Amino acid sequence: MRAYWEYAIAICDAGGLGYNFIYPEGSANGLTFTVSISLPNKSLAQYREFVRPLLEQLNSLGISLPIPTPKRSYGHDHNPYPPGSSHASPARRALGEVTGQTLIASRFFARSNFATPTALAEAHDAIRYLVERGNYTFHGMNYAPLASLSGNPSNAVNPAFRTTVLHAQAYQGAEHWDGRAPIISREQLSAEHERLQRHMGLWRAVTPGSGSYINEGDAQDWEWKDAFYGANYARLLSVKRKFDPSGVFWAIGGVGSEEWEVRDLDGGRREGIVMQDGRLCKV
Repeated sequence: MRAYWEYAIAICDAGGLGYNFIYPEGSANGLTFTVSISLPNKSLAQYREFVRPLLEQLNSLGISLPIPTPKRSYGHDHNPYPPGSSHASPARRALGEVTGQTLIASRFFARSNFATPTALAEAHDAIRYLVERGNYTFHGMNYAPLASLSGNPSNAVNPAFRTTVLHAQAYQGAEHWDGRAPIISREQLSAEHERLQRHMGLWRAVTPGSGSYINEGDAQDWEWKDAFYGANYARLLSVKRKFDPSGVFWAIGGVGSEEWEVRDLDGGRREGIVMQDGRLCKV
């Protein structure tokens, strides 16, 4: 993993995407790491030239992987499959198939987390701890918004996202929902959520001032305002109050959500994780 992280900045600077998973020991996959690296607007030969140093480094560490020849062509250099070869397309999802349920949290790791051997070692150890000691599945995406392509427009994007080279996620599999109803109690789910957030504390410690992607993060992150919105939160809250003064639009972890809470149907206050099966009341 250290060898791969050392290549993360190069992937991002090439405008690419490193899409990876680390599965914990004891999972259905066992302790394994998988990655796919995509590079836009590159030929097959250019792609092979790019990944060759990484493959050579992994082989030198005793991880035996085939190293492709510098060039192989079937007349269309961008196509890795020769004419007439069979390549199965992904199976279609069945109608009615439900989305998997997970406890998930995420964090942005910045370029600075990979820029020096010391910083990279700290980031690596934090990720390793979460997988080995926390027994969570890790999902990482190495990508970066390039100012050379889009600039840095003044918008609601968390400023921390602009320096990101790893969007890291930790999650626990579908153990609390069967597609129809909860299968563990709210108290149990609250305990599992608290455990995940405690482990995320180490990621926060090595990424000071960073944040999280709200669409693939923990909506009840203990530091959700800074995580999802950063320095933009105060301005976004003023916009919210201007156009929605009554708080009609509400979501857990949304701007202004701290002004409301979900209570039991009899009005009693709840402790622990928020579940949307009660009454939404003004705080």
